[in-house]
Amino acid sequence: MGRRTTWRDCALILLLLLLLPLPCFAWTGQVVHVADGDTITVTRNGERVKVRLYGIDTPEKTQYYGQNAKQFTSAQVMGKKVSVEEVDIDRYGRVVGLVSVGDFVLKRHLVEYGYALLYPQYCRKAFCWNGKPLWMRQGETGEVSGKTRM
Repeated sequence: MGRRTTWRDCALILLLLLLLPLPCFAWTGQVVHVADGDTITVTRNGERVKVRLYGIDTPEKTQYYGQNAKQFTSAQVMGKKVSVEEVDIDRYGRVVGLVSVGDFVLKRHLVEYGYALLYPQYCRKAFCWNGKPLWMRQGETGEVSGKTRM
């Protein structure tokens, strides 16, 4: 005689499914170009993919401290194998994601060393914290077109 499925069995199965880790949609590739402090190009299976760093903004190349931000990003990832955890696709068709080299999370260090501001309305990860970018001039509040230092 077969055993009947009870609500306890269903609850146990549901609990097990909830406890399983969520799938990670990360992929690896080599950085072949750094456009600016927050946008890089990574090769993935022979294809070039533009990646915008999740939740941050660095100055444009022509803005104050923009070249510094680009140089910092280049020094950290250019030519290296990186892991890209996709979060979204932006309106320009770029992958928006978290980029890391081993345990080194690029966006975290860009903010920590003062090269980037956070987008608090988008950045909901544990490493979103208060930090004053080096490129902010004395007396500025950190609010720039909806971007803030948290």
